[in-house]
Amino acid sequence: MPKRARLFPLCILVTLTVPGCSSKPGVNIINNNVGDQTAAASAAASAVAGPVTTFDGEWGLRFTTNPSAARQCPPAPSRDVIMAVEQGRAQLNMGKTYSGSVNTGGEVRVADRMDRSIAIIGAFRGENFVGDFRNGNCSYAVAGRKRLPGQ
Repeated sequence: MPKRARLFPLCILVTLTVPGCSSKPGVNIINNNVGDQTAAASAAASAVAGPVTTFDGEWGLRFTTNPSAARQCPPAPSRDVIMAVEQGRAQLNMGKTYSGSVNTGGEVRVADRMDRSIAIIGAFRGENFVGDFRNGNCSYAVAGRKRLPGQ
């Protein structure tokens, strides 16, 4: 038996028994790391499942400046900022347009089109949203609720 043929069953055994050797890597939404999965495979998996519509609607978000003694940050918006979610795509406008996506678990990353480091990262939990907005060295806590039609 060739050496390569003898190693093949061992590779399968190692893949099945060693933690972290799964063929289905997890998705880390915080830094958009899709692990070993290629972008094409990820897109194909999303296409099969269809768009995420569970979180569709308008969400009123409140921003609170996180304290920082080391830097001066612009004040948080004084009114609710509306994030519109439709079929797994999220968008909000705060003078600039921020857009991103929502996964089936409710995790969302909405970022500036030109500067991807300016972003809201958070999650929907039922009728609530909790997250964090980063703009350079400035950080803001973000919390909100799903708005009822006509609100």
